[in-house]
Amino acid sequence: MDFEVIEYREEMGEINWQEGFAQELSGKTVREQARCYGWSLDYYVGGKDAHYSTIPRICAENAFDRDHIEQLNPEYNALIVKDGLVVGVTAPKYVYNGSDWVKTDRYILPYKGYVYDSDSDNNGAGYKSRDWYKYLICLPADHNLW
Repeated sequence: MDFEVIEYREEMGEINWQEGFAQELSGKTVREQARCYGWSLDYYVGGKDAHYSTIPRICAENAFDRDHIEQLNPEYNALIVKDGLVVGVTAPKYVYNGSDWVKTDRYILPYKGYVYDSDSDNNGAGYKSRDWYKYLICLPADHNLW
């Protein structure tokens, strides 16, 4: 794992762990803690028949596995740590400032999601769009997903 580590700050958002998860991470290395995180993928279809997917799926790969991250987004680059515990990851966010697109960091904390891809199509029958979301989820250290 070639990640920069940054300290958590309150303005990054609230850390929403399930009860006992901090104890699950305590005493483990960063790599062992990273194994306790995964991604849940979901999507939203807009337009005439707007809906969310009915069954989000968990990626059967470690959320902080460098190969997996590069496959979906090559720009994850920093783990967020609070008191020695991994609490999230950063990802790029592009904001238009009126004249140019500026890259900033987005902070992805447990059970927070973001749109990682979008698509749209105007096929003559109405405008349709689809957004794909990823949510950082917490898993027990003894899981066997990977």
